[in-house]
Amino acid sequence: MVKILLAVDGSENSDKAVSKVAEVASSKAAEINLITVIEDINISKKDSTTTPSPRKIKKIRKQREKQRELEAEGESILNEAEKILNEENLEAKKVMVNGNAPDKICEYAEEKEIDLIALADKGRGGIKKILLGSTSEKVLRNANSPVLVIK
Repeated sequence: MVKILLAVDGSENSDKAVSKVAEVASSKAAEINLITVIEDINISKKDSTTTPSPRKIKKIRKQREKQRELEAEGESILNEAEKILNEENLEAKKVMVNGNAPDKICEYAEEKEIDLIALADKGRGGIKKILLGSTSEKVLRNANSPVLVIK
């Protein structure tokens, strides 16, 4: 059985990658792992020796809210990709991790002994990007598994 890691970010190009993997996987016995990587929000830790100022408390609350928003968006992205695969009678394991997208994709592929990493050539842009535009290039350079970049 071929183990495929499909990196998704909710972009139009990412949806094309999901469709292409569904096409390829339906003709072979494949185990599909969907992964999305969300930005790592550095939530300030409370200093036990001092009481945080109201300004600091407000900042921490905003960071936690941003983290919850990113997690909800990541879950939605995974669910949409899973829906596309389900339409082709394919199942997938969904994984959401925090951190640097290329690093986390390569680490996951190594840890799970993935046979093929698939991802779009371009991800989302703007402030809410989950996979960086250079993700495919960095994964190509650093992955130990073969990489399929889909246009």
